[in-house]
Amino acid sequence: MSLHSFFRINLPYGIAKNAKGHWAAFNREYVNLGRNDNRDNIDVHRDLIYTSYPDLTDQKVKEIFGESYCQYDADGKLVTAFFYDDRSNPTNMNTESAWRLYFAKLKTLSGFEQRKYVMA
Repeated sequence: MSLHSFFRINLPYGIAKNAKGHWAAFNREYVNLGRNDNRDNIDVHRDLIYTSYPDLTDQKVKEIFGESYCQYDADGKLVTAFFYDDRSNPTNMNTESAWRLYFAKLKTLSGFEQRKYVMA
C-alpha cells in the first residue's frame, strides 16, 4: 500500500538506530523520508541511510520521545523511537497541542549535529 498524504510521506514517523549507534529517520511506511513505494521488500534496518549523531544518546532519545514511544530489541537496547502513534497522530487529532508536541520533538532533534553519512 502506498501512502497518499504529504505528512505521512515526507515528515518523520520515527527514527531507527543501527548496531553502530547511527540514526535514520523514516516515514509512516518505515522507509526513508520522501519514499512512497511498496515496502514489501524493504528491511527498515537494512535499507535506511543512517547518520552519526554522537550527542544523540539513548537517554536523550528517551527524554525527547518519551519512554512509551521507544522500542527495544530482545537485549533491551533502544532501536526505534516514534514521533506519534495512532492516538497522538497530529493529522488525526488536528489540535494545536498535538502539533506543538510533534514539532517540539523535531525542533529538539534539529539541534544535534551529524558527523558522517553511513549505509547500514
